[in-house]
Amino acid sequence: MGESRNDFENERNKRMNWIKKLANHSSQYFIGEILVIGASFISFPVFVKILTLEEYGIMNIVSMTIRLMVFITAAGLKPALFRFYSDYQKQSEMAATRLFTTLFWTTFFISFIGVILLNIIRFVPENSFISHDTLHLLGFAAILVVFQNLAELIFALVRIKEKVTFYVVGHVLQRYAGMIFAVIFLVYFEHRLRGLYEGLILGEGLILFFLIVYIIFHYRATLFQFSYTDLKTSARYGIPLIGQNISHFINSVGDRYVIQFFMGETAVALYSFGYNLASYVQNLFVDTLDAALVPITMNISARQGQAETEKFISQYFSIYIMIAFPVIFGLIAITYDITLVIATKEYLAATQLVAWVIIGVMIAGAFFPTTVGLHIQKKTGVIARLMLYTALLNMILNVLFVPIWGINGAAVATLISCFFQVVIGFIKSSPYIKIKPDFRCYLICFLSSIGMYFALQLTHFPFKSQLINLLLKIILGITIYIIPIYIFDHKSRYYIRQIYEKLYGKITNAPKS
Repeated sequence: MGESRNDFENERNKRMNWIKKLANHSSQYFIGEILVIGASFISFPVFVKILTLEEYGIMNIVSMTIRLMVFITAAGLKPALFRFYSDYQKQSEMAATRLFTTLFWTTFFISFIGVILLNIIRFVPENSFISHDTLHLLGFAAILVVFQNLAELIFALVRIKEKVTFYVVGHVLQRYAGMIFAVIFLVYFEHRLRGLYEGLILGEGLILFFLIVYIIFHYRATLFQFSYTDLKTSARYGIPLIGQNISHFINSVGDRYVIQFFMGETAVALYSFGYNLASYVQNLFVDTLDAALVPITMNISARQGQAETEKFISQYFSIYIMIAFPVIFGLIAITYDITLVIATKEYLAATQLVAWVIIGVMIAGAFFPTTVGLHIQKKTGVIARLMLYTALLNMILNVLFVPIWGINGAAVATLISCFFQVVIGFIKSSPYIKIKPDFRCYLICFLSSIGMYFALQLTHFPFKSQLINLLLKIILGITIYIIPIYIFDHKSRYYIRQIYEKLYGKITNAPKS
């Protein structure tokens, strides 16, 4: 009986250590993401206030196309690195290093082909629905495809090795270097849109240079190793995920092309503002969790098996719900206030679509934990088909809704397609990894979020500064939300304590399994 009790305690402590690591890493990623989002909130008002609506729309078209080519040319190699690095490391450190160098040189070659293709499309007929100037700007900015793919692969290696501080610092420097040079070229040298991309190329190129120096320093003896067998294994796993990346692209930004076709650059600018606002908020929370979740989940699966993975994912899902509900209802409540702070009044027309978008992107943020079974079982073909169906649904809904409801129709299409993607993914993944729901926790978080929403709607601060009023509302909303879940839900209380203590204190009152 005593041994059984000790085994139970050991298993629970082991699981709590993984939760502790998740929260510890997430807290560091969170700080980094705050700084990255801070860069976006610095550059965002600059861009929307200096650029015309048409220029802001063109900027989004160019940036989206660069992003699409990044997704395609990445060829699913970064997820393959996450999936197989730990397995190769079990064989030897040399085998794991060879896997990375193989994927590094493959990524460079494919990305360079992508740059060539983006320059070729500059010669499409001038009467196309995308202007000739936009296409020439796209060809100039195409080198960012190489920079971003190589940097992301190196950052993936750093995350796998759980060098969180290095990743956070490097990621923040990459974002700020590009932003600072972009603003300098745009504002000081008055190069307008071309200057913006000149700055991004210079800033991101410098950071990539230092990342490559880091790789050369650590792997100089093995830098030119290449294995066709490793590439074949990675490609078999990763290439089907290109469909996932393209679908993610279509769900998140592909609707801009439909809006461009039916309504023009000004409508693209308004929709992009509302969508970007919701995405920045979602990225602040979801990306920080996913950055820690993916490598930790794969490590638990490889080392401890299915049972521990299921327990970990179930606990993670409660944490996600605890964050998702207040993010959704909080942003909906203060969208108008945020817009007045960071943009001009002509963007207020975009605030109405933020509610649809934030619900959709927060649902989409649960895609990895709800489909983790498919990733572990290497069912990338299933994921690819699901993402393809989601992409087709999204495009069909956009073509149907945008001519009728305008930019609001695109937002509704995003919500429907995100819901479809996660629900079907959850159904497909359930036979492999099961999530044990904690409905009590979910209900308490939902009711607390509803109370927070109505409190923010009824609260009006008297200060002349819109920024002060916004900050006070955020503080009020967090306070109103946390108090009831802290009182009524012991798991949420435990997670809040760990976040508050930043996990350097002793773990007490761990939640029961």
